[in-house]
Amino acid sequence: MSEAVAISSIHHKGAVARTQSDEYVEITNRGAAVARLDAWVLDGGDAGQRFTFPPGTKLAPGQSIRVYTNEVHPEHGGFSFGFGRAIWNDAGDVARLRDPFGKVVSQLGYGNQQRTEASPAPAASAAETSVETPLSAQEVWARVKAFWPGFEFMWQPGHTEEEITAAEARLGVKLPARVRELMRECSGPAGGFPEREYHTWSADVCLWPVTQWKYLEQWEDPRARQYVVIGSNDYMMDSGAYVLLDPGTGEVFGFELHNDRFMPKGPFERWLEGHEMSLDNYRASPEVDELEVEAGQTVAEAIARRHSGWLSRARTPAWEAVQSRFIEAVNRLRGD
Repeated sequence: MSEAVAISSIHHKGAVARTQSDEYVEITNRGAAVARLDAWVLDGGDAGQRFTFPPGTKLAPGQSIRVYTNEVHPEHGGFSFGFGRAIWNDAGDVARLRDPFGKVVSQLGYGNQQRTEASPAPAASAAETSVETPLSAQEVWARVKAFWPGFEFMWQPGHTEEEITAAEARLGVKLPARVRELMRECSGPAGGFPEREYHTWSADVCLWPVTQWKYLEQWEDPRARQYVVIGSNDYMMDSGAYVLLDPGTGEVFGFELHNDRFMPKGPFERWLEGHEMSLDNYRASPEVDELEVEAGQTVAEAIARRHSGWLSRARTPAWEAVQSRFIEAVNRLRGD
């Protein structure tokens, strides 16, 4: 059955300037029976570029669906990576479709990565199938923090066992062991890294401390008690932009309350490592320099002022504690 489902095309040259949000990968069921795609993954190869199909996803015989980079088209299934910049390299790239067990059932390349889709996938070598030793929580966070050199002060200490246990009792859940382990090591960036051009769903921007995790009470849906809110994108709060965790599976989703839009982000650990923004957002560029910079202000001060205006009340104290150091770091980065 899985061999009947294949990547049929990649539209890698989007018309939307800079972000190419209208890129998409098309997947087709070439078989004669309905195919279930629950927990299947479309893999773009880099961190944060994995789309996990939600429960209940089915593909009828002959039906095609699309997964867009950062647009939602219900007529093509309504699936989106929710990624703030281009995923598919115009010079050449490879998309891979994996089943729930990680097996590549189809792959398609183009440009300088031209190849035919693998259906079924070639057998993996012994080295490829060997079980890797999981990274410790300290090692995972070290990789996350290394993405932000010069901004080490942004990261808040981890939670105590008592704080995590109290949060579980308040929520009436048992958090996955790996989530507990990672949040004991670090509780995320203070107030989130300020966004510039993109509205991202990455942990750098969205993650809350465990002490603030909650249910989405304003969501009038039976699922409101199935998912825990672990973060938000305050820049998109007109849409009700939150990050949800399924405590049963450890999977993370971007969620827009105003339209019930779910965007799978993969397991919690992978979400932590899936940066959608970088230091380039603070360096000199047309987008940054279009800020409303007041007389006597540096660009860094304008970025910080804008961020302060968007942040929710709950996240403001943590941000205020690091704001001056953030301005100093961005000034150094830019040479201002």
